[in-house]
Amino acid sequence: MLPSRASESPRPRPGRPGVLVLIGLFALASAGEAQEDVGSDDLRDLLVPGFILQDRNDDGHPDFVDLRIVLPVGHGLAEIAAAANLAARISFESYATDLDLTELDGPEVGADGTPSLVVGRATAALTAAGVEPGDVLGGLAPGEGIVLRLPATADFPGGGFWVDGADATGLLAAASYWAARYPGVWDPEGPDYAEVARRLTQFLEEGEVVAEDVTLESAVVSRERAGVSRVRAVVRVATDEAVEEAARLLTGTASDPESPDPESDDPQPASILVEGLHRLDVEVVGPEGATSLRRIRPAQPWSLAEEDSWTPGDVE
Repeated sequence: MLPSRASESPRPRPGRPGVLVLIGLFALASAGEAQEDVGSDDLRDLLVPGFILQDRNDDGHPDFVDLRIVLPVGHGLAEIAAAANLAARISFESYATDLDLTELDGPEVGADGTPSLVVGRATAALTAAGVEPGDVLGGLAPGEGIVLRLPATADFPGGGFWVDGADATGLLAAASYWAARYPGVWDPEGPDYAEVARRLTQFLEEGEVVAEDVTLESAVVSRERAGVSRVRAVVRVATDEAVEEAARLLTGTASDPESPDPESDDPQPASILVEGLHRLDVEVVGPEGATSLRRIRPAQPWSLAEEDSWTPGDVE
């Protein structure tokens, strides 16, 4: 069985994620009563203390995993392997955990306010979270997988996140990515999702556009390509004029968004990206419903190593 105490590792170190599967089969921990309804704001916050990781004896260390891992009723080996990898990763963030966290999809999933990690096409849970699986998965290529933030809703008050793929390969790619590299975007010890949000906010502020809210909605990875294929961000601004100005800034100074002016002194949108992020899709939303979508790519393709990934630290 899994030891009741695992090491803290707020920033993972390099290693291999495959060993997590066997550990994770014993680490699907039960949740119990939640201390309070704490929703996940976006991809930055999935392992922030107070959401699924809780400190119930107030000693400064997480000692409780408040989570349900939700599997489809007709799940297969891919969903089991993905859930095991994810459960093991989460268990290493807490000093204590109990067994029997998994739950099959159904109309009552998430209704008690416990956050949910949905693995695969658990339709009832996703519908309660306001997500249409077909719409999301239809945008994925073969071998691609997604980690999607699930906001809290009236029928899904705990919120959570969803891991799935266009196929079994994509599902396993997304689960392995999250288990092996999060909270890093690619390098486990490098820039994280909070840094992406900070750079995006700062870039807009330098162009005199105030982002009232920045949400990192989802990340897509591919089995065939190192790095994160794309991240989707939603930026809310106060006026429709700010939507237009943000769109101009995020396009660069040229009329062609794919060809920014190399002689311009203005900051270029590519500066928002961190190493390993191949594309950032930014939707800017105004108060009257005006929207604008811009896709940002690095100035030069990233040269990435495959071998570095997360492994638990040494147990003291």
